[in-house]
Amino acid sequence: MRRQRALGLFVVLAGLAPIFFFSTVQGAAASNASRGPSPAPKSMTAAAEGVRATPTVGNFAGAVNHLGLTKYASLYAGDILNPGGSVTILLGPGSATSFRASLSALRAKPAVKALGPEPSVRIERVPQSIGVLDASSRTVSNHFAKLMAAGYKLATWMPNLRKGTVDVTLSAAPRGMSRSDVTRYFRRTLSSHLVVTSVSAPALHLFVDRQEDAVPFFGGDLIYNPNVGWCTSGFTVIGTAGYPRAMTDGHCGDGTFTNGGWYVGPNGGQPTATSGTVRTFGTTSNYHYGSNDDVQLVENPNEEGFNPYVWVGTGTNQPTAMAVTAPFTDFPAVGQQLTTDGAFTRTVRYVPVLADGSTDCGTFDGVKVCNLIELAGTSAQGVSPTAQPGDSGGPVFCYACSSAGVTPAGLIEGGTTAGQPVYATEIEADLKITGASMEESP
Repeated sequence: MRRQRALGLFVVLAGLAPIFFFSTVQGAAASNASRGPSPAPKSMTAAAEGVRATPTVGNFAGAVNHLGLTKYASLYAGDILNPGGSVTILLGPGSATSFRASLSALRAKPAVKALGPEPSVRIERVPQSIGVLDASSRTVSNHFAKLMAAGYKLATWMPNLRKGTVDVTLSAAPRGMSRSDVTRYFRRTLSSHLVVTSVSAPALHLFVDRQEDAVPFFGGDLIYNPNVGWCTSGFTVIGTAGYPRAMTDGHCGDGTFTNGGWYVGPNGGQPTATSGTVRTFGTTSNYHYGSNDDVQLVENPNEEGFNPYVWVGTGTNQPTAMAVTAPFTDFPAVGQQLTTDGAFTRTVRYVPVLADGSTDCGTFDGVKVCNLIELAGTSAQGVSPTAQPGDSGGPVFCYACSSAGVTPAGLIEGGTTAGQPVYATEIEADLKITGASMEESP
């Protein structure tokens, strides 16, 4: 949801606990605040319950994902949903005997059988668990400033699940060092899992972050509309004119958005003004709020104004640029764990999908929105809330569905009080209504 300069109003969605959403009409929140909670539409309550009860191919994969992340974090490296519905489970080094036994026990549980058809499962051994690779990525982030000052101009770094490495690209290296030279240095001083794949990659300006970005902008940026308030930029797409556009929610309001000039603390809360550089992020070019949809595209004056990367990182840590791959082609499986990435809450991984579907709808200040993904308000790792005011429009993705980068699932639609559900749009519906196509990183 976006964060307004005025107070928001509570709206009850699907008969659940109150969820914060805001009107796109300037001043509407203040004028409606006295009305209190609005009752959930009966059709919405029935639709949400129906989605939960309907078996869906792929739900078993979500149960396996939850098992791996909660009980076998030192072994589990992720899973890949293959075309046709089969699942490849990636396991790092170590004995898999206990995992296989737990997998068999999981299959036998009535609650898991009730999820629907069980897809074929294949286990693939990979060099490292995702936990080990995440730690190596954080090491790079923590040394970012010192490396840049020493002449190592970092561009990207991201886990390569099947290779068991964190692949790093630089736009320049000091003293003409070769790629192999830098790899040896990084492995000796930072992590043995780092591999430098290029020392001449395009510069990706990681001297800035989601709160003060520069062209080309990334998904996950803090963006500001003076008529409405603060939101978050979503994925980069190619618009109907053939140029890059940024996505965000329609309820963030139409008009011109900027980036910079505001700071959000590590725990969210009200932004404070800063002396940072304010840049024009872009202007609404394709707006849809109502008739079931809540999405817009934003056009930047610079034709190369947006890049197919998203900022990831928690708290005050220097964010990392993650590449974007092909999006989900349908709703994610119930039980699958996604990542929310708002400018206020930052990156929260392992957020379970509770329900979703084309008939999963809600009415927010009189505007009906459908094609929703319902996510848990607390992640599998206990992070709560998983989204809050100001995160609207931010990327929602699968962190480890592809070794090449993040897999888009949708945009943050609304945040809640701690522990209560969070809602996201569905990426295929967003692309269809805007006529856009996902831009993938090279």
